[in-house]
Amino acid sequence: MSKQPSIGEVSIISKLFLKFCPQAAFPPFLAALLTILAIDTEAGAAEPASLPTRIETLDQRRFDDCELVRAEPDALLIRHSKGIARLSFTILNSSLQEAFNYNPDEAYKSAYANYEKEQQLRKWKFREEETVRAMRKMEVLSETIKSTWIPVEATVIRSTNRGIYVAPLEIACNAPSGRILRPFGAGLLFLPENSLDLRPGSLWMGYICPRPDDTVLDLNGEMFTVPFHQAITVGCQNTGGK
Repeated sequence: MSKQPSIGEVSIISKLFLKFCPQAAFPPFLAALLTILAIDTEAGAAEPASLPTRIETLDQRRFDDCELVRAEPDALLIRHSKGIARLSFTILNSSLQEAFNYNPDEAYKSAYANYEKEQQLRKWKFREEETVRAMRKMEVLSETIKSTWIPVEATVIRSTNRGIYVAPLEIACNAPSGRILRPFGAGLLFLPENSLDLRPGSLWMGYICPRPDDTVLDLNGEMFTVPFHQAITVGCQNTGGK
């Protein structure tokens, strides 16, 4: 892959063409282009502002063995004898401000843009930390639930936009030799699992809180007789009818 010429190289080549080749030999547009390149690239290749090896700020701090890492609109990022520092132009003397073309308006815009980025990063970090804490809390809660709630296998009787009516069986034993199922509760239960979209006859498996929170209307919508239990879904088989 060929190397691209530097700004200085472009300027030198343009000057040589203009010096040793008569401009009459060039088409007018090419002569004009070479002239522009010779002038503009020379200006663009100007040496960057130099940084003193010792900097004393207006707030009485001193930095030795300074090297410029990057000049920003509102600050200088430097490497010094004790590490790296970002020095705002507002605490630097006027000679340094002039050397690096400090513009208060541009500095304010840059500082505000950096502030917005930092705020966004903080929000993302906070959300990430909140997610991690929530996941850890759920892991602890899950272990607590598994040790205190009842493992259940249930047949879905009806699905509503609030949850499902089920006929549950407690999994009393789940050994390799076989499972032991026994009735759980008085019969029909209501579970607030409204995101599963299970059809009647489907199989629901999970953990049910042994104590009901409340009661809901029965299947006929007449009396509040069906116990309402909190539950966590472990699995389901949507194999029922319509």
